Order: sequence, then C-alpha cells, then structure tokens
Amino acid sequence: MKLAIIGAVAVGMLLGTQLPKLEHQHEGQGAFNYTDPNAKFNTNKNLVNHSTVVWKTVDNVQTSCHAESIKRGNKGFGYVLEACSFWDANQCTIITAKKTSIHALGHETLHCFQGAFH
Repeated sequence: MKLAIIGAVAVGMLLGTQLPKLEHQHEGQGAFNYTDPNAKFNTNKNLVNHSTVVWKTVDNVQTSCHAESIKRGNKGFGYVLEACSFWDANQCTIITAKKTSIHALGHETLHCFQGAFH
C-alpha cells in the first residue's frame, strides 16, 4: 500500500549512507523523547520538503525489516523491532505489522522526515 506524503520530509539514508542519529534523549535534556508518544520535536531538523512514503504491512516485522536491511547492504538489526524504515532516492519505505500503533507508524514517519535511522 503506497501513501504519498508531500511536506517537509527528511532524508534518512542517502545513496545507502546512514545519516547521524536523532537525539533520542528525554525532554529534560532538551531533545526528542522517543518514549513519549506526545513528546514535541523540532521541525527545523527536517532535511527535504517533498518525498514519497511507501507503507508495507507484514506478518513478521522482525524478519521483514532484517531482510530489507540486508537487501540494502546494511547489517540487519541486533535488537527487537516494532517497525522500521529505509530511505532510497526520494522514497521512504516504512514496514510495520498489519496491526500496529500510531506511535510506531509516527516514529518511523519521523525518520522519513528527519533521517537518523537506527
């Protein structure tokens, strides 16, 4: 299922090269608190203004995300995933379970806007 999003979209990976990670710190430290679904983040960190987002829903997120990572020349994931996302050219691909949360989808979409894949 494809979902095109036009707006401030950031590059997470450019030509297969990962960008620096988001500052996943708690609000008290002045950065984005990824554990709080209501945490605010700075949109000034967005990297591009237009992109296409492809949302793939799968039966097994761990297997699908790991396989996609290997396919893209990365090392896979050494930790449990709820979802994942990848950047390629002007397209961000998000992979979630067929039944997911707005927090998981939103977190991966933030990577599409601001990069910092992990």
